[in-house]
Amino acid sequence: MKNSLILLCFLFGLFGFGQEPDYYFVKAENGLNVRAESDLSSEKIAKIPFGIIVEKVADTDVELTIIDAGNQIMGKWVKIKFNNYIYLVSDETKPFEREGYVFDGFLQQMDNKNAIGITKIDSIRYAQLAKQAPKRTYNPKKIGNLDSIKTILKDRIEWVWDEDYLDSIKSIKTANGQKLLFNQETIFEIGFDEDNSGYYPTEGILVLTENLREATFSIRTGGYDLIAGNPRYIVPSPKGTFRLNGMYNGAECISYFIEKKEKGQYKYFTEFGNTFHACNFKEFYWLNENEFIYKLHDYTTDSKNRKFFKGYIKTLNLTHISEAEAMALYETGVEKGTIFLVNQDGKKIKSFEIYFEAFKNELSGVEEITEHKLDNVEKIVRVDIWYCACECSVDSYYWLVTTKGNWIELPKIERNEQETTWDHTFQEYSFKKENTIELIEFEEKITEYNPSGEFESERINEKKIKELIWDGERIE
Repeated sequence: MKNSLILLCFLFGLFGFGQEPDYYFVKAENGLNVRAESDLSSEKIAKIPFGIIVEKVADTDVELTIIDAGNQIMGKWVKIKFNNYIYLVSDETKPFEREGYVFDGFLQQMDNKNAIGITKIDSIRYAQLAKQAPKRTYNPKKIGNLDSIKTILKDRIEWVWDEDYLDSIKSIKTANGQKLLFNQETIFEIGFDEDNSGYYPTEGILVLTENLREATFSIRTGGYDLIAGNPRYIVPSPKGTFRLNGMYNGAECISYFIEKKEKGQYKYFTEFGNTFHACNFKEFYWLNENEFIYKLHDYTTDSKNRKFFKGYIKTLNLTHISEAEAMALYETGVEKGTIFLVNQDGKKIKSFEIYFEAFKNELSGVEEITEHKLDNVEKIVRVDIWYCACECSVDSYYWLVTTKGNWIELPKIERNEQETTWDHTFQEYSFKKENTIELIEFEEKITEYNPSGEFESERINEKKIKELIWDGERIE
């Protein structure tokens, strides 16, 4: 959990940052219909194949329930922005970018900020964990000869020859029988490069090149780029529950993402690289099925510029209510409501009363702390509930989760009416001493800032406010 999030209220107001685009990919295996209006009887203006990324531009309050393969899927109509730059999504071949309405039950968010937690660690701790980490390697088979690839995929891919870009793709026939047509007016720069292209038969991934970047396609699903990845970047967890994947996106940068194995198949889980500024790993190791460590470098061999991190796949999350939904309820006279801390199965564990007028869902979140020195404690769970108007406030809740499954609550930390200045005073619990819980206070000072809204900070003037002793079962 980044304390520096409290500065966002000030920074947004000072520099006028807009909301980042909200990208999703289509997860309907047979494609997703786009309609002119938020109604099933409205004109169908396009059909977007599986794995294509779209931008959500607006929510609606029009709910919809669909039965798909015997399963009930609930959702709403949402307005999206889409294009035909890769696959043809209608009879029109001229490149376009348009808006329309789709059912969001068949969309999956690209950047699920609640899926992964990251903690910065020092080089000594990193070395300790790296030494313990199981070193599982993955060496996928690659076929680099184009004639061999054409023979293997003769019933799946139609090729087209261009005198400038040589061999490119006309169509793909997916595993479920769909024939996806490529837009020849826009993909002419995508082609086979004998030095960098290839086919990975085990994964069913074809890697081509587009200018100075990779263009990757799943022959099985039609998924493109981040929904396909390049198997050369795969790093599986010890038992294969999750794996890191990626693709070269140009400018010496690799776009990483996490995949999760479900029913024997790996499926996109969440974006990773852009969220955590991981453009190029120096090292990446899984510690177990949920935890990992990695080392980054800032395009230099200078060891002072290396950064070390420990990450984990979250098992707990807060139920979602968007700011638009919260404000709509407030405007009808409903001042407060309840959100829940839930596990991966959706079971409600804790509840929190929130005030709709100023609640900030995108800042609120959960942190699961496994780096501590408390006996018989599996992890510490921290929940931050944020409110922002002209100023921000946050309530921080902590629980010690014991190895027996008991939840021991610590006194809540309230930080109200924070001043919008560059430097802020914070309080949080620290678990770095043997069976000791310290409430510490410190200031956070911005040391580096750029116009995109990203900034680095450092702690100064840290002091201990209170100390609690843990005897292995209870707090003294």
